[in-house]
Amino acid sequence: MASAPYLAPLNIRVYSVHLGAIETPMIKDLLSDLADHKVLLGTTPIGRAVQHQEVSAVVLFRGLR
Repeated sequence: MASAPYLAPLNIRVYSVHLGAIETPMIKDLLSDLADHKVLLGTTPIGRAVQHQEVSAVVLFRGLR
């Protein structure tokens, strides 16, 4: 359920960050296997897993606006 239409009348903005694969120790082995790599990152526009610092930078940027 989308929150934005319900909260907009209260002047509350809703932002959402849609993540793909984040490079963590948990998926490191998956990324090293070519077949799994294609499954995880095949539809990712940048073609790679992102670093957690990249995600936090986006969230921080949106929160400051």
